[in-house]
Amino acid sequence: MLRKPPLTSSEIRKRSFTALVPVLTFEPAGRVPRGWRALTLGTLALLAAGALWLTSRHRHWLPEPPFDPAPEPERKGPPRVFLTSPQSTDPQLLEPKEEEALVWGITYFLADEPTHRIDLKGTVRRTAQAGGIPCLTYHKARRPREVWLWIDEAADDPSIARIASEIEASLKAHALPIEVALFRGIPDRLVDATGVTFQPTEIDERQDAALVAVLTDGYLLVRQYKADDRRVRVDTLLRNLSGWPQLAIVDFGVVPGELAAILAKHSLRRILPAQLAPFLGLTENSPPRASMNNMENPAWAAACALAPASVDEAAAFEIRRRLDLKTSPWAIRDLRAEAPGSADRLHWCSATRARRINWLREAEAQPRDGVAPDSYIGKALRFWEEAYSQELKNREGGAFQETPAGRRLAMEHALLGLWRDAPSAIVRLYRLYGGVLREIIKKQLREMAPVDWGGAELVHLPWSWNERSLSERLMLQEMGLGGGMPPVILHRPGRL
Repeated sequence: MLRKPPLTSSEIRKRSFTALVPVLTFEPAGRVPRGWRALTLGTLALLAAGALWLTSRHRHWLPEPPFDPAPEPERKGPPRVFLTSPQSTDPQLLEPKEEEALVWGITYFLADEPTHRIDLKGTVRRTAQAGGIPCLTYHKARRPREVWLWIDEAADDPSIARIASEIEASLKAHALPIEVALFRGIPDRLVDATGVTFQPTEIDERQDAALVAVLTDGYLLVRQYKADDRRVRVDTLLRNLSGWPQLAIVDFGVVPGELAAILAKHSLRRILPAQLAPFLGLTENSPPRASMNNMENPAWAAACALAPASVDEAAAFEIRRRLDLKTSPWAIRDLRAEAPGSADRLHWCSATRARRINWLREAEAQPRDGVAPDSYIGKALRFWEEAYSQELKNREGGAFQETPAGRRLAMEHALLGLWRDAPSAIVRLYRLYGGVLREIIKKQLREMAPVDWGGAELVHLPWSWNERSLSERLMLQEMGLGGGMPPVILHRPGRL
């Protein structure tokens, strides 16, 4: 390999070379923007956070589709309605055996005056006793005894009108005579069905053939008797009535002591309402007044108290029949005293309602996680569920669901569902809770609690708190179940 000869000095001079030499210059300082990238990223992050907040601020902790609050009622109307009273043609206060004894006893009444028909057997017997001397014996008059019901229209007890109508219907069904008259407080002036006014002294000649029952609570009579200027008139009337052979005062008073003392002065017969049918049927054995001591009477009260609203007395009698309770129908007066409400309705206060229902669950040894279908409480729940379902179905045609009363009825139906179908009932209640029924639902659920929570003042439902899902617990907690259940925390889904 040949090597190049080195360059000579002349050749080197002819060549050129470039060299970089730094030159320093001075210029005035200016503003240079810094951090614009961080500022831009921060602004975009704030915009994204604001957009996310705007889209999710109305989103609930719970899944939305099944839990949308019910819209406000679209139609005007009353705030609530009650269940339609059961229509029954059968007597409620008058037992079948009492009705039979009543009709039989009146039908076989023998009047004292003789007829023109000769009693052959009696004639032969008396002739033989007289040693062959003819002694004619005649049949006595045989006719139904007249029944008179004098009703105090000033009395507050609805049982008076009910038992009077039942007795009147039973006697008329067997073509037996009955007369009904009204008076106010004191039976000195009576008004019959035709509007004619009369006094007891005007019908003295008929008193021997009449069974007279004076239905009153004695309130106005006692007040009149306490007044000095009216006591003489009341004493005169009672003295005249004491001479009637078959007259009784049926005392419907809550505290009958004062009326009993007044009647005892004139030896007037006083009977209890449960003794009215035996008195008219001329039977000696009178059933004792119903009490709330045996199991079936409190069971009747608990079955009625299961309803989330006040109970019509006709419905109370129907549930007694459906549960096949053997208690006396006159126990309705004890129920009325325990649950005083408006006319012909029973309304239990929260403490008494809880005591009755909890007692029945414990007495029947209900399973902890449900209700036995053939128990008293199971039959009562089925009765009320059917009653509410039928009521909602009958009112469906007139857009009833869009009225305040329709929402209230649906809420009461859902409250009953907490016993058997809690998941569905909780959802229905929560939807209604978002509307105008918020405070009413909270008041109702505040008086109820799971079986493992709260004291005896709360109605215990047949499931424990841990049996409910997290979403159900959160809904119940928000609606105020038990007055405040343990706090429940639900987290949003991870994808959100």
